Amino acid sequence: MTQPERWKAPAEDGAILFDPPSERIEEILETNRRRLNSARLTLLGKPLGEVRSAAAARIVREIRHNSSQPRVVEDRAPFIVTGHQPELFHPGVWVKNFGINGLARRHGLNPLNLIVDGDTVKSTSLHIPQVSSDAARIHRHAVPFDSWDGEEPYAFRTIRDSNLFRTFPERARPLLSEWGFAPMLGEFWDVLVESRSRLAMTGNMSNTDVRLGDLFSSARRDIESRWGCRNFELPLSKICFIPEMVGHLLTDLPQFQAYYNGCLREYRRRHGLRSNRHPAPDLEADGDRFEAPFWWFDQTARRRQRLFVQMKGDRVSLFPGLNAEPIVVRRGEPDLSDVLQQSGVILMTRALMTTLFMRLSVADLFIHGIGGAKYDEVTDNIIRQYFHMEPPEYLVVTGTLRLPLKGFSATPSDRLRLIRRLRDLRWGPERFASKTDPATREMIDEKVRWLEKQPTTRTGRRMRYRELLRSTEALRSRVAREIAEATASLDRCEQELSANELLSRRDYAFPLYPENLLRPFCEQLL
Repeated sequence: MTQPERWKAPAEDGAILFDPPSERIEEILETNRRRLNSARLTLLGKPLGEVRSAAAARIVREIRHNSSQPRVVEDRAPFIVTGHQPELFHPGVWVKNFGINGLARRHGLNPLNLIVDGDTVKSTSLHIPQVSSDAARIHRHAVPFDSWDGEEPYAFRTIRDSNLFRTFPERARPLLSEWGFAPMLGEFWDVLVESRSRLAMTGNMSNTDVRLGDLFSSARRDIESRWGCRNFELPLSKICFIPEMVGHLLTDLPQFQAYYNGCLREYRRRHGLRSNRHPAPDLEADGDRFEAPFWWFDQTARRRQRLFVQMKGDRVSLFPGLNAEPIVVRRGEPDLSDVLQQSGVILMTRALMTTLFMRLSVADLFIHGIGGAKYDEVTDNIIRQYFHMEPPEYLVVTGTLRLPLKGFSATPSDRLRLIRRLRDLRWGPERFASKTDPATREMIDEKVRWLEKQPTTRTGRRMRYRELLRSTEALRSRVAREIAEATASLDRCEQELSANELLSRRDYAFPLYPENLLRPFCEQLL
């Protein structure tokens, strides 16, 4: 079985996927260090080892500059890295944070969690299941915690409706009343409201300027710290600009784009994907302008746009989109980040590039969830084909934890049994009809006579078919009550199975869980 075939969310409640297994971590760390140290890759004339040392030093400076970090960073310790969007994710995502912390302790590493603030907010609601003794009334409700006005990067997204945000627990409470346990939601939301004021005070700004992602991350860190998990955290926007890597790709963009798009096409072919936007869209070209695998963030306009690059001689023009005014720099510009920031612009890596940058330039070991791990099959091939080196290995960690909601007794085998019974009642009603009634007995005997006939002509076979169908339909009226009961039983079974599926989903947000269930699930990786 290949690795991607093994990467499936555990079916068992409370189970963890940890692949490769923990006993191989030391071996994987050695393998990654050997591959990274022996690589002949140079970026803007600098060996990869020198680029990695500079990136690590910059991250250490960022961590020390951020006074909220919960531990002292070790100068010479390598980094184990994971990351995710700053949303209210499910427990299977959260366990990665505990995973890097436990491995960091055992192997002398610095645990770094990336807050992927370049991605967009996809929803401002939490899905909450409504519990009922009637399976037909089980539904998932999307309860808003803020108003929705379209996707916007976490780097810019603030709370639009303070009252909606503040009253979220109150509006969610009726849905929680029949759960039979107390979720963390109320306590967690109190921490969020308090954190909003604290972050505003720390940043010398108003509550309305506090970013949603910062708020969620701060409250989550408070819980992690209380549970003994203290990682370093930095937003991707602070550390993804690795000058040598960015400069190398921008000045060799036509060549890199060909490899990037080729690896995407190979992935789609291998996995039978028809959409040219999955797992990521191809990079485009328009004449002598080439799309780069970075986002252009205009901090003044609070917009995220695609980046296009045009090269003429030693001049490199950077365009936010195809029809905008560029910023012009010199090829190999050592202070490109400063030039951009003076214009209120940040370049941030897009999805596949984020893990490529981290795995090559920062981490000794990267931890993925299932989705990111499968997509990094593309990243591995880019590293092999473009950078001419064997990619560092990574770890896949996820888990399944279900809300402790009481389900219904129906099982898939019950459904199959009821389907078979209904089919037998409809097509073999003579087996279930009362044989004490003379008229019914005559109808049964007539069907049996037609069943026993074996006509040899086409006309005879057609007559036999019509008569059997007529007899069967006539006999159905004699078992109408049984058919109605079986139909109703099957409908109830289907409703209960649908309700069980909804109640047992693994992707509910972690604040909906009770602490006495969620905490040991996460702590097992410490």
